[in-house]
Amino acid sequence: MIADGYFRAIPTRHKRRLHFHDFFHELHTEITSSRTSFDITLDRFLGKTRAILFDEFHVHDVADGVYLAATLRALVAHDTLILATSNYAPAALMPNPYFHQGFEPTITLIESTLNVVNLADGEDYRRGGAGEHGSGFASGTWCIGPRGAEPRSHSTINAAGQYLQAHSIPDDTVAFDFRELCVRPLGIDQYRWIAERFAGVTVTDVPDLATVAPDPLLRLGNLVDVLYDNDIRLDVVAIGTPEGILTVSTRPRDAARTVSRLSMLVRS
Repeated sequence: MIADGYFRAIPTRHKRRLHFHDFFHELHTEITSSRTSFDITLDRFLGKTRAILFDEFHVHDVADGVYLAATLRALVAHDTLILATSNYAPAALMPNPYFHQGFEPTITLIESTLNVVNLADGEDYRRGGAGEHGSGFASGTWCIGPRGAEPRSHSTINAAGQYLQAHSIPDDTVAFDFRELCVRPLGIDQYRWIAERFAGVTVTDVPDLATVAPDPLLRLGNLVDVLYDNDIRLDVVAIGTPEGILTVSTRPRDAARTVSRLSMLVRS
């Protein structure tokens, strides 16, 4: 909220606000479609941008780390105003110990060129609104039950190159079971494709999250991030509560953020 208010006040029309998922997706798509060098693609991507806001600034993938490093150097060279929100201090970016050392020059660049403002911990206002019907993502529900309702129809959809079995597609909503959407090795592109085409997503047959392996939990977190950022309604039918994510022996990254966002759903 604070970053968005600051961003809106910047006196230029040449500014962009991007979630990190969207940034990498757009950049990768542009590189693939244009078949030009990274520098030319990045220059075209940034255009006349004078200010840029990255929401949920983080990096876990090595390739994304390379793109991010080059992007930051280009933004600094063009004297572009950089704003970013993050759950990570600069020194904690690229947390994987196998790759962290290679990312340290970028951390140094961030710490030497940007001002780091720590807002510290405080009340989770998403939790404060739990149980109140909102709109978009916040209008969804978390229903505790043994399994989802029987599907009204069955469809196969091609989501960004992956064929998925949907329970039903009534109007502009779609339903999947947890195994199809989170156990299968899907990526951000598939979740973005779904968010761009449907106003509501239902996930059924969600097991007790305390018993789920790390990779499916990570995909659930990615799905929640994409739906939340695009303000798409999410309805869940599960055996347990979202807080089960926090009790597993190996927590997926950003587990607390996932639980915080899921706390906005009305429990029943």
